[in-house]
Amino acid sequence: MSREFITTQAVWQQFAPELAEAAPLPLWKPVPGEQGIRAHHQGLGNVKFSSLSTQEQARALMVSWVILAHRHAASGPITFGKMAHHTSSLDKATNTPLVWPQVVQVDSQDSVARVASRIQLESNDQLSVDEIVKLLGRPASWRLVDTILAVDERIPQPMLSQAILSLKAAIQHHQCSLLLCLAGEPGAPEAVWVFDQAIYSPAAIPRLAMQFETVLRSVVAMALESGQTTRVCDIAWVSPEDQAQLATLSTTPAGVRSSLTAVQDLFSQWVSKAPDRLALVSQSRSVTYREFASYVGSLAYMLQTQYSVTRGTLVAFIGERSVESAVAIMAVVQTGAAFVPIHNQFPADRIAYTLADSACMVILTTENDAALVPTGYAGLVVTVDKFCTTIPVKQAQ
Repeated sequence: MSREFITTQAVWQQFAPELAEAAPLPLWKPVPGEQGIRAHHQGLGNVKFSSLSTQEQARALMVSWVILAHRHAASGPITFGKMAHHTSSLDKATNTPLVWPQVVQVDSQDSVARVASRIQLESNDQLSVDEIVKLLGRPASWRLVDTILAVDERIPQPMLSQAILSLKAAIQHHQCSLLLCLAGEPGAPEAVWVFDQAIYSPAAIPRLAMQFETVLRSVVAMALESGQTTRVCDIAWVSPEDQAQLATLSTTPAGVRSSLTAVQDLFSQWVSKAPDRLALVSQSRSVTYREFASYVGSLAYMLQTQYSVTRGTLVAFIGERSVESAVAIMAVVQTGAAFVPIHNQFPADRIAYTLADSACMVILTTENDAALVPTGYAGLVVTVDKFCTTIPVKQAQ
């Protein structure tokens, strides 16, 4: 067994002795005795670790996971359930729901949690990797981060065994849904992903593993180039396989036209076919297709003529599912603009981040939710309520 890294085989021995002797290691195996728990093994041979010190390797692994966690959490907090916060000893899981990524460490510092929280809450893509490292504090002390377990000689074998047993129990009892074990020989770590099938499909884990490897390659390349500063937003996290799939999906062969009917055309067909049929029902309120079309036409006309909303414009709506939200969606569609939905239950910082990131210069909302518009917002704010009470004359062009 290496003094620098515990071998992957040893990690398997801790998880499931029945699997530890398998050679070669299986790609997929259920963990014996644990219903719904599966494991996926993947090497990291494409990552050039050979020129990095052990501490730099640990730093790259941890920073990569924090960055990937941030990228996945950018659309909002993802609550995976309950997880123990380990200090100098391994405590039992608390009853406090935590938001991924949550830190589990073998010392009293919670620096990784603080940084991951800062990145997520401030949605600060402009942080550099070096700044993340400074905020994290002592990288040599990082060991366990919610779903990640980086193993080296600084963790005594009994504590490692206890940590794995604790995390296995957390997965089995749905207190944690994913565990990534990093182990192997120095300069050639391997990954073992243990996950709950009730949360993750087997097809999702290889994609997540490839994304982790993609981020890790970027972080390692940055570490090998002295003086280079890489921002979080500049680090690739979509794997080459996913990039190829996205390119294929976004490419339409020349001369091929879709046979699908546009949403606004389908809407117009229904208005013509059944103008007095109910189109919307919300609590005690009901709206016919004729009324719906009238509200939509009036709002779309105003957006086009007064606010120059057209194809390519991004228009946000802050509110909940209602008659007003349906009118806002269809009005934006009729103008050819893009619709950015923002639920009124989102935290204020997430609303502000979504507006800033999308650069929306027009917000549609209701009178009840107008107060949710961030202070200092420089764009236009339109309340939709007034367009949903009368039958106007003007229609969108």
